[in-house]
Amino acid sequence: MGVPLGRYSGFNMLQKRVIDAAVQAINDKTPIHVSYQLKRKGRKVMELIFLVEGSFNKITKEEINSEITQKLKDFGIKDSQIKQVLKKHDDDYIWANIVVIEEQLNKGKEIRNIPAYLMKAFEVDFRPTEPKIIAKQKLLRAEEGKEKLKLAVLKANYTQERNAKLKAVISKFSKEKLSDLREEFEQQILETNFHSDIYKSK
Repeated sequence: MGVPLGRYSGFNMLQKRVIDAAVQAINDKTPIHVSYQLKRKGRKVMELIFLVEGSFNKITKEEINSEITQKLKDFGIKDSQIKQVLKKHDDDYIWANIVVIEEQLNKGKEIRNIPAYLMKAFEVDFRPTEPKIIAKQKLLRAEEGKEKLKLAVLKANYTQERNAKLKAVISKFSKEKLSDLREEFEQQILETNFHSDIYKSK
């Protein structure tokens, strides 16, 4: 069950915190129903027998591709690039690399061009050495930070667009105009004691 050795000294706590919680989550969130029985030897629990009822809905390849496509679009990947990614890599490979990028963003990593960075991840493979099922689980947990991710994408796109427009405006200035602006900027900075020391140190 993925419980570290020695985490729970008694079965009652394991049953309450892990087994019952997992069974309830499955029963509440899936179309199947799970129950279990305990096999004891004296007072000691030796085995768990899980009873599963209900129907399992198989996820089609088209549904998986649709989910991946939407996720990539949220990152700003173009349709033509999405087709290439789906054609070149399998689903687990794509999901795992998306997880890596989402975790980096959630931890506050500054990525200037998120679409390009994600495409590089597919090319180089940023996956950690862990089972694919764990990567999928991390992806599901990362959904909780979806709003933060959207904000990070918007911020990166805004910064990229702002810098591009600023560069376009500056490129229209003559060398003389740029020199005058620089002198004016330096003069204003040096007149402000709070910033002058910082500017000089640079």
